[in-house]
Amino acid sequence: MGMRESFDQQIRSCRERARALLKATDAQIEHGLELHRQSFVCDLFAFAPSSHTRAGVERYNRVINEGAGAEEAIEAWEDSKIVGAAMDPEARAACAAGLDAAGVDCLVSTVGVGPEMRRGLRNLARHTCLSDHLEGLLRKQVTAAGVRRAWEKGERSIVWSANSTPALGPYENGYDMLRWLETYALFGVRMMHLTYNRRNWLGDGCAEETDAGLSAFGREVVAKLNDVGVIVDTPHSGRQTTLDACRVSRAPVLSSHALCEGVHKNSRSKSDEEIKAIAETGGVLGIVVLPSLLTGDGSATINTLLDHLDYAMRLVGPDHVMIGSDHTFSLPLPPGLEFKPEPKERKKWWAMWRPGDLGGDPNQEASTGSLAWTNWPLFTAGLVARGHSDEAIRKVIGANFLRVLAAVQSAAAPAWRAAEA
Repeated sequence: MGMRESFDQQIRSCRERARALLKATDAQIEHGLELHRQSFVCDLFAFAPSSHTRAGVERYNRVINEGAGAEEAIEAWEDSKIVGAAMDPEARAACAAGLDAAGVDCLVSTVGVGPEMRRGLRNLARHTCLSDHLEGLLRKQVTAAGVRRAWEKGERSIVWSANSTPALGPYENGYDMLRWLETYALFGVRMMHLTYNRRNWLGDGCAEETDAGLSAFGREVVAKLNDVGVIVDTPHSGRQTTLDACRVSRAPVLSSHALCEGVHKNSRSKSDEEIKAIAETGGVLGIVVLPSLLTGDGSATINTLLDHLDYAMRLVGPDHVMIGSDHTFSLPLPPGLEFKPEPKERKKWWAMWRPGDLGGDPNQEASTGSLAWTNWPLFTAGLVARGHSDEAIRKVIGANFLRVLAAVQSAAAPAWRAAEA
């Protein structure tokens, strides 16, 4: 069985499991699927599809055989994962099938790999390659108007985000780092985390024991992001850092991929106070689809995702809620191939997690179950089955992002305000 046939079979299996769990009527399912087809759909925090190819896997294994260290091996693995669909016709066709199944028109996709600027720049290069070679399938956009125009033409967009400020670069001083934020904006990054899990120069992350909030420099970074038209994002930020960002930002603030503390509490949960503060800026809370976060034991299903969406929509209304999956789909490896074991690397310092934060995924709901990324149309159908109006659902599955991106770009300083926002 080839890559495409195997992937199609997986998509059908995931769809069947989600439908069975929803227990929705046929009419609700059909209405949801049609609403999904007609609407602009945006994943508020996604990843480029994982598309390892024969050539990519062979190159990675060759690097391992040549004695590569952990960092070089990881870079070769990332090269294989991200650029495969740009280089291999079979991978491109399978990637297209996954995007078609999901019906997602815009991926707000992280192109950063943490605060290490050197590795972040290499990832920018990978995603530039992907966008350059996937014209007609997935094209980078940098303005709300560009995303909307692409959708009206039936084209998919990818908007770049970064999962950390480049806080570990070789800077002379804070002013130098602020200039690098301008550089990232020039590259086309349109959303950026303030912190990851740990504390950085800007403030405390969500896994720190302390909760000191934004530093004085953090406030300068928020102002700079506002100036250059980049969305301030707080999903891995601590409670007080999130509240402080909402207080000082003059543009909408996001928490692009988090969850509701009122449904399940862990370090990535946002309290009612934080969710309301984000909404008051005009911003949005995005709900993850990962079972390891949605519940403590990883037992989440599509219904758990809907529970979090329901809670947030009741709390702040549909104008301030979306789905930020923190996920994507992975194409099956070509037959007969496997990766050689990679060299061991210490856990990333900046990615600290608290005990119990990641509960695993014993039922593989995120890969081959009801929370598979290709099941996006059934996320929409689930909202129909929960009784939400078409107007509210359109906002939650995509329209809110266009509003927020346009507002952030309109609030930018004149020198950075796009002629077509």
